[in-house]
Amino acid sequence: MRRSNKEGGYVYQRPGFTMCSGLAKARPETKTEQLGFVSLRDRLVRIMQAGERLQIARESYEFGDGDPIPSDYFGDPTRRPGFDVADAQVLLETKAAKLQAAKDAAKAAKVKAKADVQEADAVKVVAAE
Repeated sequence: MRRSNKEGGYVYQRPGFTMCSGLAKARPETKTEQLGFVSLRDRLVRIMQAGERLQIARESYEFGDGDPIPSDYFGDPTRRPGFDVADAQVLLETKAAKLQAAKDAAKAAKVKAKADVQEADAVKVVAAE
């Protein structure tokens, strides 16, 4: 609420208690907001559910929490000391070549399977004649 002073400017005047709708509706016995309150039971249930989700996520790893890490485990090569960008390029090219070879093999297998089906159909046609 504003009111003008003698110099023509405005001075802020604090509204009374009854003018603030939030304060007028507040219960005198509570000192905290009740809008975003989450009970202790709900918080504990959420923590337990998060723990269960974490255990499920950890099961997808190659070895368990208490299992020793295998000596031949590759890990992240970029974390090794002395790792160079040129090494990363070589790794990238090697992986890309393996991926392309796998795609080519899958495509060849699909073409071969299609040719086998066509050949089998041709044999059935010849046998039917």
